[in-house]
Amino acid sequence: MKLQSFFSTRTYRSLFLTLAIAWFANCGGTATATETANANIGTPGHYMAAIPYKQANRYFVKNDYTGATFSAIKITSAEEFDKIFGKAAVAGSQGKPTPIDFTKQYVLAVIGESTDNNTTIKVASLKKTGGEILLTYKVNKGAKVSYTLQPALILLVDNKYTGTVRSQKL
Repeated sequence: MKLQSFFSTRTYRSLFLTLAIAWFANCGGTATATETANANIGTPGHYMAAIPYKQANRYFVKNDYTGATFSAIKITSAEEFDKIFGKAAVAGSQGKPTPIDFTKQYVLAVIGESTDNNTTIKVASLKKTGGEILLTYKVNKGAKVSYTLQPALILLVDNKYTGTVRSQKL
């Protein structure tokens, strides 16, 4: 059998087509969350728009807090906020807690687990896509300290940005 006649056979064409389809199907691999989000940009209902926020300072997590850790909590009232956080004012003009006006804004908070490491939670992004608000954050674990702390990230968001809140730790 000549090589030219082999390539023109039906069997070869079927085998080639099957391998080509299998290769293209596996070519993409598994997409990361960022790739998936970026792929959705520009499609109706999936555009990811950045949401402006202000970080609140000079608050601490109360010792009796037993709620969720490392997930976004949406707080819409001063009463609810005061159950979780206390004010940590210090002397000087920069020492006052950030004022919160719940008639105009709500709080998105991420509370870490109690630790004896100097730990901070930083915002990577706050975006809206369709009916969902996605808070992406990073936890930075520092050196050991001689006391226990419970890290928290407190963001103030305008009430016009509504949706189901979801968080993602990087």
